Amino acid sequence: MQVHHTYLKIAIILGKQRTGAMPALGPKPATLSASLVPSLLQALADLTLRKSGVVALTLYLIQLGQANAARDAFLQACSELVRKRARMIAFEGEIAHYVTELAIVISTCIKHIIEWYLASFKENDMASGASASAFSSVTVSHTNIGFNDH
Repeated sequence: MQVHHTYLKIAIILGKQRTGAMPALGPKPATLSASLVPSLLQALADLTLRKSGVVALTLYLIQLGQANAARDAFLQACSELVRKRARMIAFEGEIAHYVTELAIVISTCIKHIIEWYLASFKENDMASGASASAFSSVTVSHTNIGFNDH
């Protein structure tokens, strides 16, 4: 789902302006913002987005006061991407080769997740989410290949 950037900018600007100064708008900016947030979150969950798209969408969500929802959607999409990439690795009979490929894929994904996260969420209080995502990605990949102790 493609979200038009001009519409986003207008909705954010209107949502931040005082409705008392513009009585004709009334409660419409709040209604538009409420309907815009789910669209932005759905667009943020798209696994084919580039870094600039992720940064732009998270900026819009932060301006709409939805920083936590943006973080959760971003980290959820990244977790799904790591699982998808780990499952794409073909097992060709040699365990050492498979583990090496898995380590390369997981470490590269974690590097990109943290890089994109830090570019998107510049606040210090949001920085802890990057380390939590990296840990959960490693844990998920560890259990997906059957090396868990349970």
